Amino acid sequence: MRARTALVLGLTASLALGGVTEASAKSKAKPKPKPVCNIVKGDLGDAPFDVTLGLAASKMPNDPNGDILSADIASDAKYVTAVIRVKTLAVPDTTYPGAHYYLLLWSVPDHTAPVYLAATVDPNPAAGTVYGPQFVFGDEGGVGGAVQYFNISSKAKVVGKVDTAKNTITMSVPVSQLTGYGTFKPGTHFSGISAQSQATTNGPVLPTNVPDAGGSIGWGFTEDSDDAAKDYVAGSPSCVKPGA
Repeated sequence: MRARTALVLGLTASLALGGVTEASAKSKAKPKPKPVCNIVKGDLGDAPFDVTLGLAASKMPNDPNGDILSADIASDAKYVTAVIRVKTLAVPDTTYPGAHYYLLLWSVPDHTAPVYLAATVDPNPAAGTVYGPQFVFGDEGGVGGAVQYFNISSKAKVVGKVDTAKNTITMSVPVSQLTGYGTFKPGTHFSGISAQSQATTNGPVLPTNVPDAGGSIGWGFTEDSDDAAKDYVAGSPSCVKPGA
């Protein structure tokens, strides 16, 4: 009986030691990566409404509705989502009487031009709300002189939300609708990320850029522009939920 008791005790001790070893291995496991947040950081008070393209910025008032504080992009296998945070989305805008164009621009592999998610938001009731907030996806069509052109995808149906309490603009597009615009699968690097705001007009969304036609593709005067210091890797955890 004594021998059997000793054998049982030995087995118990071995199991206990095994448990400690397993626990130690778990404790040394790599911690989960922290969610990426505020990948684009902006300064407060640097969004002048300047129709002279920078020639008289010091004389122009800051437009809080165009003042970008931060922005993020997030994605998974199904969605790409961008969030732009501004100083205020107050109604009406006390600085500019028209609409605002908010854009997040970035580059992806296998596409020559940068792509973007954008929203036109009109905070001035007097200007009319016939077209309401407009949300689009497309790519940059080039720059001619002081004019920057953007093409709009007619196949990408962007779902957006304007939150006047949190002062955020959120835009989401299904990855399945981005065929022909590059690679968006998890692990892809989104580079050259830039958040921009413009003072612009409100009008219909057209399939391609037509200068001076209104809407998301009308004349706009840049108010704020901020760049990310690093890439975003598609599929990485973010403080923004893809598809939100």
